[in-house]
Amino acid sequence: MKRLVLFVSIVFLSLPLVSVAQSQDKVTGAMVVTTTETIVKQPVVVPKEEPIPTNSKPKFTMMGQVGFFVPWSLGFDFHFLAGWTFKDRVFVGAGVGVEFNFASAHSAAAPLYANSRIYFTKKTKVRPFLDLSAGGNIPWGAYLNASIGAEIPISKKLSLYAKAGYEAMHHDYYGPHGYHGNLIIAMSHNFGFKIGLKF
Repeated sequence: MKRLVLFVSIVFLSLPLVSVAQSQDKVTGAMVVTTTETIVKQPVVVPKEEPIPTNSKPKFTMMGQVGFFVPWSLGFDFHFLAGWTFKDRVFVGAGVGVEFNFASAHSAAAPLYANSRIYFTKKTKVRPFLDLSAGGNIPWGAYLNASIGAEIPISKKLSLYAKAGYEAMHHDYYGPHGYHGNLIIAMSHNFGFKIGLKF
């Protein structure tokens, strides 16, 4: 009888230990997680660089300038030019001006000419250029001008420039006695300096 009681007591005492062991196994089993992940490689999209805008279309351009010329004949002039600028590098157009020559009180001329300007740089603070003009000095004869200069942009649509160079003009003018003197026909070769605005 004692042995039976002892056996039953051992059985009842061992039940909580078994349940604790099983619960620990469950907790341990719950902590072991096996996962499988599928890595999908997506293509990397590189944004396209936007092209830098350039002035590919010809741009209508106007210029006004004032200047003087020396030493063969002393005088001053006003000129207006209009034409087209191509790719911000080359200007092609025409000009007209009024020139006053102090060699005679009755000497004045109106040059009408073709003009071209070539810039050596593009989109810089100072833009050097070569300027060429050829045409007629109405009503008398020829007009030529070859100059070098520099242009300084003030805003997107306005620039200030200065140029200096050789200028040749055909002059017909009267001597010291005005219309009562002799008519003098000559070709003057001068150094000219001009400042102007481009818009």
